[in-house]
Amino acid sequence: MEQAKTVRWTIWATMLVAVCIYAALPLLFTPTRAPADAPQLLVSLLAAAALASGAASFVTSRVLLRAPLAAGDIDPSEPEGAQRVLAAYLVTWVLAETPGLLGFVAYMLTQQMQITWVLAATSLALLVAHAPRDAHLAAATPTRGLGHRPDPIG
Repeated sequence: MEQAKTVRWTIWATMLVAVCIYAALPLLFTPTRAPADAPQLLVSLLAAAALASGAASFVTSRVLLRAPLAAGDIDPSEPEGAQRVLAAYLVTWVLAETPGLLGFVAYMLTQQMQITWVLAATSLALLVAHAPRDAHLAAATPTRGLGHRPDPIG
Protein backbone atom coordinates (compact mmCIF):
# COMPACT_ATOMS: atom_id res chain seq x y z
CA MET A 1 0.00 0.00 0.00
CA GLU A 2 2.85 2.39 0.82
CA GLN A 3 4.51 1.64 -2.51
CA ALA A 4 1.27 2.43 -4.38
CA LYS A 5 1.07 5.75 -2.52
CA THR A 6 4.64 6.60 -3.53
CA VAL A 7 3.88 5.75 -7.16
CA ARG A 8 0.79 7.99 -7.14
CA TRP A 9 2.68 10.95 -5.68
CA THR A 10 5.62 10.45 -8.05
CA ILE A 11 3.41 10.42 -11.15
CA TRP A 12 1.42 13.42 -9.90
CA ALA A 13 4.60 15.43 -9.24
CA THR A 14 5.94 14.48 -12.67
CA MET A 15 2.79 15.84 -14.27
CA LEU A 16 3.20 19.11 -12.34
CA VAL A 17 6.75 19.39 -13.65
CA ALA A 18 5.54 18.67 -17.19
CA VAL A 19 3.09 21.57 -17.02
CA CYS A 20 5.89 23.85 -15.80
CA ILE A 21 7.98 22.70 -18.77
CA TYR A 22 5.10 23.48 -21.15
CA ALA A 23 4.99 26.99 -19.71
CA ALA A 24 8.78 27.49 -19.76
CA LEU A 25 9.59 26.03 -23.19
CA PRO A 26 8.41 29.12 -25.09
CA LEU A 27 11.00 31.16 -23.21
CA LEU A 28 13.71 29.10 -24.93
CA PHE A 29 12.41 29.79 -28.44
CA THR A 30 13.57 32.78 -30.42
CA PRO A 31 10.47 34.19 -32.08
CA THR A 32 10.70 33.90 -35.84
CA ARG A 33 8.16 36.65 -36.31
CA ALA A 34 6.49 39.35 -34.27
CA PRO A 35 3.72 38.04 -32.02
CA ALA A 36 0.56 37.98 -34.05
CA ASP A 37 -2.82 38.92 -32.79
CA ALA A 38 -4.34 35.62 -31.83
CA PRO A 39 -7.26 34.73 -34.04
CA GLN A 40 -10.32 34.98 -31.84
CA LEU A 41 -11.67 31.67 -33.07
CA LEU A 42 -8.43 29.85 -32.24
CA VAL A 43 -8.20 31.31 -28.75
CA SER A 44 -11.88 30.50 -28.16
CA LEU A 45 -11.44 26.90 -29.31
CA LEU A 46 -8.38 26.39 -27.12
CA ALA A 47 -10.14 27.94 -24.13
CA ALA A 48 -13.22 25.77 -24.73
CA ALA A 49 -11.08 22.64 -25.00
CA ALA A 50 -9.25 23.57 -21.79
CA LEU A 51 -12.54 24.21 -20.01
CA ALA A 52 -14.01 20.93 -21.25
CA SER A 53 -10.92 19.03 -20.18
CA GLY A 54 -10.98 20.63 -16.73
CA ALA A 55 -14.67 19.82 -16.26
CA ALA A 56 -14.10 16.28 -17.49
CA SER A 57 -11.34 15.81 -14.92
CA PHE A 58 -13.83 16.39 -12.10
CA VAL A 59 -16.44 14.10 -13.64
CA THR A 60 -13.82 11.40 -14.20
CA SER A 61 -12.56 11.68 -10.65
CA ARG A 62 -16.09 11.29 -9.32
CA VAL A 63 -17.10 8.41 -11.62
CA LEU A 64 -13.88 6.39 -11.72
CA LEU A 65 -12.51 6.99 -8.24
CA ARG A 66 -14.60 8.54 -5.51
CA ALA A 67 -17.96 6.90 -6.21
CA PRO A 68 -16.57 3.35 -6.56
CA LEU A 69 -14.45 3.81 -3.43
CA ALA A 70 -17.40 5.08 -1.42
CA ALA A 71 -19.57 2.20 -2.66
CA GLY A 72 -16.92 -0.32 -1.69
CA ASP A 73 -16.41 -1.50 -5.26
CA ILE A 74 -12.65 -0.92 -5.07
CA ASP A 75 -10.37 -2.21 -2.33
CA PRO A 76 -7.16 -0.15 -2.64
CA SER A 77 -5.31 -2.55 -0.32
CA GLU A 78 -5.61 -5.32 -2.94
CA PRO A 79 -3.33 -5.28 -6.03
CA GLU A 80 -6.26 -5.08 -8.47
CA GLY A 81 -7.86 -2.28 -6.46
CA ALA A 82 -4.57 -0.36 -6.31
CA GLN A 83 -4.31 -0.64 -10.10
CA ARG A 84 -7.85 0.67 -10.55
CA VAL A 85 -7.14 3.60 -8.22
CA LEU A 86 -3.95 4.45 -10.13
CA ALA A 87 -5.75 4.18 -13.49
CA ALA A 88 -8.52 6.49 -12.27
CA TYR A 89 -5.99 9.02 -11.03
CA LEU A 90 -4.04 8.83 -14.31
CA VAL A 91 -7.09 9.56 -16.45
CA THR A 92 -8.03 12.44 -14.16
CA TRP A 93 -4.50 13.88 -14.19
CA VAL A 94 -4.17 13.65 -17.96
CA LEU A 95 -7.39 15.63 -18.32
CA ALA A 96 -6.08 18.16 -15.79
CA GLU A 97 -2.74 18.45 -17.61
CA THR A 98 -4.34 19.06 -21.02
CA PRO A 99 -4.87 22.84 -20.60
CA GLY A 100 -1.12 23.27 -20.03
CA LEU A 101 -0.33 21.40 -23.22
CA LEU A 102 -2.94 23.45 -25.08
CA GLY A 103 -1.19 26.56 -23.78
CA PHE A 104 2.05 25.42 -25.39
CA VAL A 105 0.21 24.74 -28.65
CA ALA A 106 -1.33 28.22 -28.42
CA TYR A 107 2.13 29.75 -28.09
CA MET A 108 3.41 27.83 -31.11
CA LEU A 109 0.51 29.17 -33.17
CA THR A 110 0.31 32.75 -31.88
CA GLN A 111 3.65 33.38 -30.09
CA GLN A 112 1.76 35.07 -27.26
CA MET A 113 2.90 34.06 -23.78
CA GLN A 114 -0.25 35.30 -22.00
CA ILE A 115 -2.33 32.44 -23.38
CA THR A 116 0.36 29.94 -22.45
CA TRP A 117 0.60 31.12 -18.86
CA VAL A 118 -3.14 31.33 -18.29
CA LEU A 119 -3.66 27.78 -19.50
CA ALA A 120 -0.61 26.49 -17.61
CA ALA A 121 -1.91 28.11 -14.41
CA THR A 122 -5.29 26.51 -15.03
CA SER A 123 -3.63 23.14 -15.46
CA LEU A 124 -1.58 23.54 -12.28
CA ALA A 125 -4.69 24.49 -10.31
CA LEU A 126 -6.51 21.42 -11.64
CA LEU A 127 -3.62 19.13 -10.75
CA VAL A 128 -3.46 20.55 -7.23
CA ALA A 129 -7.22 20.02 -6.90
CA HIS A 130 -6.77 16.39 -7.96
CA ALA A 131 -3.72 15.62 -5.84
CA PRO A 132 -3.74 12.06 -4.47
CA ARG A 133 -5.42 12.04 -1.08
CA ASP A 134 -5.65 9.38 1.56
CA ALA A 135 -9.18 10.62 2.31
CA HIS A 136 -10.32 9.22 -1.05
CA LEU A 137 -8.98 5.81 -0.09
CA ALA A 138 -10.28 5.96 3.47
CA ALA A 139 -13.81 5.72 2.10
CA ALA A 140 -13.05 2.12 1.12
CA THR A 141 -11.70 0.82 4.39
CA PRO A 142 -13.01 -2.64 5.26
CA THR A 143 -14.92 -1.34 8.26
CA ARG A 144 -16.86 1.17 6.23
CA GLY A 145 -17.63 -0.06 2.73
CA LEU A 146 -16.12 -3.35 1.69
CA GLY A 147 -17.87 -6.48 2.83
CA HIS A 148 -20.93 -4.59 4.02
CA ARG A 149 -22.84 -4.40 0.77
CA PRO A 150 -26.22 -6.06 0.66
CA ASP A 151 -26.33 -9.33 -1.21
CA PRO A 152 -27.89 -8.55 -4.62
CA ILE A 153 -29.39 -12.04 -4.89
CA GLY A 154 -30.82 -12.51 -1.46
